[in-house]
Amino acid sequence: MPICKTLCISKKPEKYNRLFFGDYGNFQRIDKISYPIFRTLAERSEGNTWFMNEIDYTKDKKGVEKLDSVAKRMFHLNILYQNNMDSLVPNTFGLLSDIATDTWLSYLYSRIATEEQIHCLREEDEILTSTGWKKLKHLTPEDKVANWWKKEGEKVGEITFEKPISIQRQPFTGDLIRWKNGNFTYIVTPKHRVIAYKLEENGKVQWETQQAFRADLNGYYLPLAGWKEKGRKRSLTPLERLKILFFLKGEPLPEKQSYRIQLEGEKSGELKTILEMLQIPYSSTEEGGKRVFTFTFTQPLEKGLNWIDLEEVTGEWGREFFHEMKKWENFGEIREEYFRYEGENLESGEKLIALALLSNYFPQVEERPLPKDTPKKGYRRSLQRGWEGRWKLLFTPSPTQSGGELEKDTLPFIGNIVGVEVPSTYIVVRFDGRQVAVTGNSLSYSNGLFQVFGEKVGEMLDYVYEDEILQKRTEKEIESANKFIQLVLKEEREDDVGKMAVIELLLRTYFLEGIKFPFSFFVTWTINKAYGNAIQGFSQALKLIAWDEMTIHTTTGQNVLKILMSDSEQGFLHLKEKIEKMAYQMAEETAQLEFEWNRYLQKEGPIPGYTQQIGEHFIKYWTDYRLKMLGL
Repeated sequence: MPICKTLCISKKPEKYNRLFFGDYGNFQRIDKISYPIFRTLAERSEGNTWFMNEIDYTKDKKGVEKLDSVAKRMFHLNILYQNNMDSLVPNTFGLLSDIATDTWLSYLYSRIATEEQIHCLREEDEILTSTGWKKLKHLTPEDKVANWWKKEGEKVGEITFEKPISIQRQPFTGDLIRWKNGNFTYIVTPKHRVIAYKLEENGKVQWETQQAFRADLNGYYLPLAGWKEKGRKRSLTPLERLKILFFLKGEPLPEKQSYRIQLEGEKSGELKTILEMLQIPYSSTEEGGKRVFTFTFTQPLEKGLNWIDLEEVTGEWGREFFHEMKKWENFGEIREEYFRYEGENLESGEKLIALALLSNYFPQVEERPLPKDTPKKGYRRSLQRGWEGRWKLLFTPSPTQSGGELEKDTLPFIGNIVGVEVPSTYIVVRFDGRQVAVTGNSLSYSNGLFQVFGEKVGEMLDYVYEDEILQKRTEKEIESANKFIQLVLKEEREDDVGKMAVIELLLRTYFLEGIKFPFSFFVTWTINKAYGNAIQGFSQALKLIAWDEMTIHTTTGQNVLKILMSDSEQGFLHLKEKIEKMAYQMAEETAQLEFEWNRYLQKEGPIPGYTQQIGEHFIKYWTDYRLKMLGL
C-alpha cells in the first residue's frame, strides 16, 4: 500500500490540521503492517524516555561565566541555533504525518512531532497565574504562571511567577492517566512527568520524576503547594489588617465611605488599636452584647480580596494573613495548625486558595452534612456549587498527597490538550475545579537557557533575529515547510509538483537532523570537554536528544525516502532521477552552509579539540554518510 497520499486533490481542504495521535495503545493493536521498520522505530520511539530525566544545570550557570570569549561566543551561537530549530522539527513532522497513509508511519511522525508536547493537561483544567486561576485554554504568553522550583533534600518547593516559554495546544484522542480517591483527582497525558518524593530510611527526602503511564506512586508523596520567597510584602500593615477584618466582619453603610464592624469582647480592643494607628475617627456602641464600630475612611474597603497582589506577597506574608483571619474568626474546636473558613463569595474563595498555595498550606474544599432525607447520590460539594450557596474551605499545614492512598486508572478522552513550558519545569494546576497539585510541564532547549541565563535569556533569544548567518542556517528548512503548506492549501496543483514538495521537505529534514544537528552536538560537547565540564548540563541534555535524532528521526526519514525511490506502488518511481538530483544538490548546499557556519563559529579563533579543519572534516564525513545511507 502507498505510504504517502498524493497531493493532486482538486478540492481545497476546509481546514488544514496536523494529525496528532494521542493514544499509542490503539496502534499496538494493528496487525497488518506494510513495512516492519516503521513498527520497530515506533516501538523504539515509545520507549524514548530521555525527557523524564531531570537535567541539572546548576553548574552550567557558573561554568558558562568561566568560558573565555571565544568559547562563550561559540556556545551562545550554537545553543541558540538548536533552540530556534527546536520548534521547527516537531512542526515539520506534524506536516509529514498528514500525508502518511501507512498507519505506523503516520503514527511515528505524529509521535515525533509531539515528543516535546506530550506533557499536557486538558484545556479545561486550570493553572495558577499571578492574577488567579485561569483555564489552560485561555492562557496567553503574557500571563505570569506559577513556577514551582524543586529544592533538593527539602519537601517544600519555591514558587515564583514567570511568563511561559511556550504554550502548545493539540487535539488528543486516547486514554488519559488518572489517580483518585474520595478527595483528590490527578489527570494527565500518558507520558506526562509526575514529580513526587519519598522518604528514605535515614529520613532524607528523595525527589523522583516518573512518566504517568509507568508511574507507581506507592511510597511516594505528591506536592500540592509551595513557598513564595520573593516579594515586596513580608508582614501585614495596619491597613491590611483592617481590610482583612472588614472582609470577615464588616459591612458598608449607605453613607459614602462609611463602614460598620461588629465584634465580641476582647477583639474590640484590637480593632481600636488598628483604627488609632491609622488615625481613623470612630464611634462605638453596644448591641446585643457585641461592640459595634462605625467610621468613615477615605480609602475604599471591600467585602472581597481583590486588593491582594499575588506577585507582591511572600509566603511569610501569607502565613501572617491566615493567622490574622484565625484571630477574628470563631473556628470552634480545631487544632491550632489547621483552620477552616466558610463564605459565599466565589472570587474571594479563589484568592484564598491561591494565597494558601504560596504559603505552603493545602486548601481543601469540604463537603457538608446532608439532611437525613436527602439522597446522597449526585450531591457533592464544590466551589462552583455549594450547599445553600455557601462553601467551606479547610486549610491544612501538610500540603502533600500520599500516593499509596490513590487508585490509578485510565480515562477515555477526546478533545484538546495544552502543554505549558516554564523555566522551573513544574507548574501548579487544578483539576475539576477542586483538587490542586504540582505537576510537570513541557521541556525544550529553552529550559536550560532560562535556568542558566535567567533574566538575560530574552536578550539572547532576540539575537536570533539580528544575526544574519544564524538566520541563513535556518531559512532553507523553513522555506520548504512553507512551500509544502501552500501546496496543500492550493485548490489546483500538478500531482508531480506536490510529490516533489513532499520529497523536498523529507530531504531538508533528513539533512537537518543528519548533518546540521550532529555538527551542533559536536561543538557543544567539545566546548564542554575542553573547558572542564563547564556546560555539563547542556551536554547531558544533548546526548539524550542525540540518541533520538540519530536513531529514530533520521532513520525514519532515510527509510521513507528509500521506499519512495524504489517501490513502484508508492507512485514516486518515475521521479527517481529528479529525486536523486535534488538529494545531491541539497547535500552539497547543506555542506556549503555548514562550512560557512563552521568559519563563522571560529571567527575569533579555535578552541582545544575544534579547529576549522576538524569542523570541515566532520561536515564532509556526515554529508557523504547520509547520501550513502540513501543508496547514493
